[in-house]
Amino acid sequence: MLRTTGPTKPTTRRALLVTGAAMLLAGCGAQVTGSAAGSASGTSAGTGSSASATTTTTKAPSGTFAKRAEKVAAALRSDGTLAAYQEKLIILEPRVSWPGFTDDLAKEAALSGRGALAVDAPVPPSPIQVVLADGTTKDLPVLGAKAAAGEALTNPCGPAERCTLSFDSAKLSSEQVATNKGVLDLPVWRFTGGGMTGAATVIAVDPAGLGSAPTAPDPGLGYEAGIAGATAMYAVSDTAVKYEVGVGSCDTDITPSVYEAADIVVIGATVTPPSGACDAAMHLKPVEVTLASQLGARPLVDVSSGMILAPR
Repeated sequence: MLRTTGPTKPTTRRALLVTGAAMLLAGCGAQVTGSAAGSASGTSAGTGSSASATTTTTKAPSGTFAKRAEKVAAALRSDGTLAAYQEKLIILEPRVSWPGFTDDLAKEAALSGRGALAVDAPVPPSPIQVVLADGTTKDLPVLGAKAAAGEALTNPCGPAERCTLSFDSAKLSSEQVATNKGVLDLPVWRFTGGGMTGAATVIAVDPAGLGSAPTAPDPGLGYEAGIAGATAMYAVSDTAVKYEVGVGSCDTDITPSVYEAADIVVIGATVTPPSGACDAAMHLKPVEVTLASQLGARPLVDVSSGMILAPR
């Protein structure tokens, strides 16, 4: 997916982690205890996908949701993701963000990483020191312009080719970026050139100085009836978490749900599917859950995809 960049002043980058799975059948309520003493709960958001975002009625936790959340948590523990989340700095947003394009050919070129790289290759910037949310500092290596451009143009055009997309100039700037250690002001390269209506941006921190970006823990989990994934960023106020879930046009009983453990919080919803035919559209439904304790340093994870979500 392509993201429209913001103004040249530092701004909070919006994540594009939108999960494709969602919806259907809610299960019976039960509390589930996992390897990290996890528990699940849920509240009703209304009877249909157009219901108010405000939660209204407390309901018993869904066994379907709790079992799925336990699988996600177990997979993230076993592959080392939860340990890395506590120990390393991890960027929770796409490293490359594209602006608008002058035509569809330039857009297609960006999607395939195809373009002409005409920027100079100056001496790479010096490492920077950032202050994390807990007050500690971390030194981070910074990529040069050409290396950063290579993350966007992964399939550069040859010298004799005529390309619809090009990076002709580069400027080092900064932007606020969501990480597992809070929102940090990090360096970014801004590239302007042919085929774009604005600047493409690439986070300039060398990946060698970071932990690996989270990925879905187990493709085998796949789609599961009764589960609606958290499809957008979240906002936290004390123990209240606001987010969006992907639901079908005719789904009802949309019930935002949360699974909490000492090292992870999994969010999403359950729904009841329609009894007859309906369109295949997915709609983003704002919902809210209340945690048993403050989120703290725990990652917030989508129950459908297993992806770690970024804050607003």
